Amino acid sequence: MYIKSFDQEELFVQWLNKLPKPVAKNASTCILIHGLGGDSNGMLEVAHLLIKSLPDLQCLLYDQRGHGLSSKSFTQDRTLSECGAHDLATIINLVKTPQIVLIGHSLGGIIVEEYVNRFSPQNLKIVLICAPFKLQNLGVPLVASYSLLKKITPLTHKKLQRTLQEHLQFQHNQDLSLSRFMRDAKTTGIRQLLAMYLALFGWSNQHPENLNSEKVLFLVSNHDLLLPLATQLKWLKKMPKARIEVLDDNHLSVINNPEQVVSHLVAFIN
Repeated sequence: MYIKSFDQEELFVQWLNKLPKPVAKNASTCILIHGLGGDSNGMLEVAHLLIKSLPDLQCLLYDQRGHGLSSKSFTQDRTLSECGAHDLATIINLVKTPQIVLIGHSLGGIIVEEYVNRFSPQNLKIVLICAPFKLQNLGVPLVASYSLLKKITPLTHKKLQRTLQEHLQFQHNQDLSLSRFMRDAKTTGIRQLLAMYLALFGWSNQHPENLNSEKVLFLVSNHDLLLPLATQLKWLKKMPKARIEVLDDNHLSVINNPEQVVSHLVAFIN
C-alpha cells in the first residue's frame, strides 16, 4: 500500500502480521528500515523470523524515499537524513500499538538517529544494525550535495523493487562487492544512487548522547569493512547505558544471517 508523506510524496508500505483492533496491551510493532540501495523486501526475512518468535508482534516495512516503489522525488528539507527523518515520523504515525521498536540497518540506522535527534521520542525502543555515527567528509557541504540530489531526481528511471529471493542471491558477498553495487544501481538508478551516496558523505550524529539509554541496542559486526569494529566500539564508549552485541558477520548481516540478528532482537524486545 502507499501512504502520503509530509510533503505529499508517496511511500510504499507493507505490513506483516497486522494485528486486529483493539490491540492487546502487550502488542508491539517493529518498524524495519533498510539500507542504501536496498528496499523493504531486504528486511523481510528478519521480519518473518521476528513474527515467528513473537506472535503478539506486527511488522511494518517501507521503501525509503529514492528506493523501491516509493517516490524518487527529493523536494524539501536541507539534507537527505533530515528528509528521511520526516518520512519516518509519517510512518510512525500509522502505528497504534503500546510499544514501537525502530530497527534501522546502515542508512536506515542514520535515519533513526536523525529522527531521535529531531523528535526526541520517549516511548520507543531502538535497534541500530551496522549503523554509522560519522561518515567521511569529502569537502562538499551536505546542503550542496542534497541540492544536487534534488536536481538528479527528475532524471531517475521508473520505480523497481526486488524480491526477497533476489536479495538473498547476494548472501555472504563481500562488503565491497561490485556485483551487488551494480545490482543496486540497476534497480535504484545509477545517477540517483551515486547522488544519494554523495549526499551522505560528511554526515555525523550531532547528539550521540541521545542514544545513551537502556532502550537502545547496537548490533555491530566484527567483519564490517565499511564500519570497522574498533571504530564503532570507540563511539559506543560514549553510550555506556546502551546494550551492545557483536555479530560474527560483515555489513550485510540482515541478509547474510538473519537468524543471528533476530536472536538478539527477540531478547531485547522481550
